[in-house]
Amino acid sequence: MDQQGNFGGGFDDIWRATKEFGEFFRDMASESGFCGGAWDRDRGQWDKGRKPGEAWKEAFSPRTNIYTREDASLVFEFLVPGFDEKSISVAFAGDMMTLKARLATGDADTGERRYERRQFTLRDIARREYPVPAESYQQDLAKAVYRNGLLRVTIPARAEGPHGQEIKIDIETD
Repeated sequence: MDQQGNFGGGFDDIWRATKEFGEFFRDMASESGFCGGAWDRDRGQWDKGRKPGEAWKEAFSPRTNIYTREDASLVFEFLVPGFDEKSISVAFAGDMMTLKARLATGDADTGERRYERRQFTLRDIARREYPVPAESYQQDLAKAVYRNGLLRVTIPARAEGPHGQEIKIDIETD
């Protein structure tokens, strides 16, 4: 069986049409002025120096798993290969956890390489925020472990106190 299996050259046609559509869409967006940069969420304005689509890529970086353990602690798992643990910062401000990380100079993808296959991008993480309500989680007891490119942050839940119990309120009549 050849590389294309039972489909013959059908995939080549689909690939070519997809590429042509992408080029058409890029040209149309460029002519309309829509691609004059990228939205900088932190500064709340257009950044003419950024390539269009960079914000889209950043929205999915780093790959993240979020789940709750049986003991109700909240766990974040971040896929961050290539980073040194000293260049990763995790902090809390109010009800938000912030993740920042910088790659060593020269390690980041600059767009100059031509990949045969690409499934992840090495890039700095300027700032990613995740909600962690301080009333529900003990942020000061959070633990972060970085091993083999996986950063796992575990935040214990607050013990259920009076706020978790049912409180009966008497109804008075006039």
